[in-house]
Amino acid sequence: MVSRETSNIEIGVDLDKCGICLGDFKKPKILPCFHTFCLDCLRSYVGKTGRRETFTCPLCLVETEIPRGGVEHFQTNFYIKAEQTKSLSKLDAKCEVCDTDGKRQVETRCLECDQNLCENCSKTHLKMTSSKEHHLMAVNFPDIHLSPEVTTKVFCDKHKSEELTLYCKPCDDPICLRCKVTSHENHSTMDLSDVAKEARELLGSKLSEAKGFFPLLHEHLSDVNQYEEQLTQTKQDISKSISERASDLIARVDKISSSMLSDVEVEFRVEVSRIDFQRRAIGKAGKVLASQVHAANQVVNFGSDAEITRNKESLSKRLEKLIKKSEDSDVPKLSLS
Repeated sequence: MVSRETSNIEIGVDLDKCGICLGDFKKPKILPCFHTFCLDCLRSYVGKTGRRETFTCPLCLVETEIPRGGVEHFQTNFYIKAEQTKSLSKLDAKCEVCDTDGKRQVETRCLECDQNLCENCSKTHLKMTSSKEHHLMAVNFPDIHLSPEVTTKVFCDKHKSEELTLYCKPCDDPICLRCKVTSHENHSTMDLSDVAKEARELLGSKLSEAKGFFPLLHEHLSDVNQYEEQLTQTKQDISKSISERASDLIARVDKISSSMLSDVEVEFRVEVSRIDFQRRAIGKAGKVLASQVHAANQVVNFGSDAEITRNKESLSKRLEKLIKKSEDSDVPKLSLS
């Protein structure tokens, strides 16, 4: 049995690979069930297996709704893209946007634009209409093993230029300042960062609880593997026993068969000898009968009246005896079966 130590390895899944092509992620798209796939892999999969508006996740089989405009409108998994981009970072990288002499040191990298940005350009980037919702990855040069921090701003669907900074408690939804003074004027609100902090703590607790099940899953997996090994060994033992038993039975049957064949052969030879003896006896009796019949026939056909009359009684008894002897000459037969 495996030890019940904390594990953060998802059983049977390579977290750094696409679950469809099993290769490195290319344009990673994350589904509502939190599974991520390459855009092209997902597009091909949905084209082959999807229905009019839904498809099932290739990993967890959850029914998933296809966004308007197709699978390319699923959210990009910028955290995977950030991990991939991190490995490409260079210690001496310079800002690729500003035209300051000497180029300022890079602070972030835009995951949409694939550009290195200094601190000033980063702030400007998130203020521009075309890039205000882009994801900026902090360049963590001191420790490449740390997960990169990704910064982005989310804007109100109703007031496009307003960032979501408040949380409406009755509506359970993030809102902007203009929403607060208009449609949510009388609603109780909180600072969005405070709510997010509580949400992170709650979700962190849930994640810790979920991770606690990995050792149990590993234990179940170990049990299944052990059961399969035992089942395989049992099958092999039973098969070997059957083969040995069959060989023993075949040997015993062969021995019995040989003995029976030998008995049949002995009985056959004895009976053939008896038949040969009876054949010779019948042949001899036939000769005796033929000679006696011939002699009796001469007496009957050519004897005088006195000889016929004198020998009638003895000749008649002799013929009766020959007839009776012939009637009793049937050969007894042996049944080999």
